[in-house]
Amino acid sequence: LNIPYTFTASGNYSGEKTGTITVTAQDRPVPAPSGSVRYEVAVAKADHGAVSASAARAAAGDTVTLTVQPDSGYVLAALTVTDSQGREVPLTRLDGGKYSFTMPGSRVEVQAAFAGIAFSDVPGGAYYEEAVRWAVEKGVTTGTTATTFSPSAPCTRAQLAAFLWRLAGEPESTRDLIFTDVRADAWCAKALRWAAEQGVVTGYADGSFRPDDTITRGAFAGILDRFLRYQAEAAPDTFSDTAGDYWESPILKLNAAGVYLGNNGKALIYHDITRQQAVTMIARAFALGETEGDIPYDDAGDVAYYAKGYLVTMLKNGWLNDMGESGLLRPNEPITRAEVVNILSNLVSRLWQESGEYSEDVTGTAMVSAGDGVILHDMKIDGDLIIAPGVSGPVLLRDVALSGVITNFSGTEVIQEETPKEDPVPDPGLKPGDPNTITYEGKTIPVLEGVPVNPLKAADFAQVVNF
Repeated sequence: LNIPYTFTASGNYSGEKTGTITVTAQDRPVPAPSGSVRYEVAVAKADHGAVSASAARAAAGDTVTLTVQPDSGYVLAALTVTDSQGREVPLTRLDGGKYSFTMPGSRVEVQAAFAGIAFSDVPGGAYYEEAVRWAVEKGVTTGTTATTFSPSAPCTRAQLAAFLWRLAGEPESTRDLIFTDVRADAWCAKALRWAAEQGVVTGYADGSFRPDDTITRGAFAGILDRFLRYQAEAAPDTFSDTAGDYWESPILKLNAAGVYLGNNGKALIYHDITRQQAVTMIARAFALGETEGDIPYDDAGDVAYYAKGYLVTMLKNGWLNDMGESGLLRPNEPITRAEVVNILSNLVSRLWQESGEYSEDVTGTAMVSAGDGVILHDMKIDGDLIIAPGVSGPVLLRDVALSGVITNFSGTEVIQEETPKEDPVPDPGLKPGDPNTITYEGKTIPVLEGVPVNPLKAADFAQVVNF
């Protein structure tokens, strides 16, 4: 213990003097354990929305819940929590616009940004306007910037993975990001962690993912296969150009399921997927079936024979409605961001993203992506029910009439209950002597409770008087 000190001597001194200094130590309180220190949760003010925290101060290790409330016409674009060293604190998405995090041993700052649903490059009345609004409100997609959506840009590998991740409820993943060309703080990092963990996407042999590449036929097949989890696989010689290829297995699985049929014996793995090819594969994957009829567009002659029946089905049901006033179907162009979003929004008639109880009839495909599951009761679903991969809680169907099938991608428990119908109790009829009855000419007749019974009997009227 090094304690500096001074002293003053008085008088005349010569030579070296010695003496004794006495130090008295005073007890002082032992510092409180770090867990009892409560640190500030500072929530920065945001435009077009608000964020509130469950506590203004919290101890290290406490769980803090954030509630996000966008203004009308806006959605959450970004939400971050950083500690006193500027390090980002991991967030867990909950239902109902809530997020949680574990309090570190320091002050934290919460910052949110909200974006308008309207984008400068999504004109009012555009065929995809409502689809973009639906996708943004449901969190399926965001804009390419705060003010643009880039609807005509080709859909990239990263964007399709992000669409599926958000549609699945943004499940969390604890695995490390394995792709060498995707930074840990990239906009698509969380989606790719989950997608890679679930096997929805994989990278290339050199460790890269190539997130900005447009989607090829093989990659599209791979993502559909991993999301829908096909099992059976066609014979290896089904296509002449797949042997030993990276995408061979998913292509053969989709072929066995009747989704990927190829062209003249070839899979054409590395061709960019076109509108008609993507629509056909999605229609086959969702078992939508083919419909006979004409395609009322000027370029109908460009539609391939394999796609016509599915395109007619999509058009007649309103699932494909993105042609605008051009009069062109554009079947051979690469599928764009707007077109993917449009098809997803049209195919999923009802999406439950928050846990709770619901009772509403649905026409078309319904999908559950609420992490804690839902209770559906006293309703009809005239179509299929899809349980998204991110659902971990049970899904209870009580007195639900389902005309289609249940596709469970999560493995969570799906419970179907039917309330027993009680058989009507037969009316035993009335018997002489029953309470609140009278007997007249051999018949037992009920009377109103509380009304006195007439004391007269039939015999009282038996005497006939002749005048």
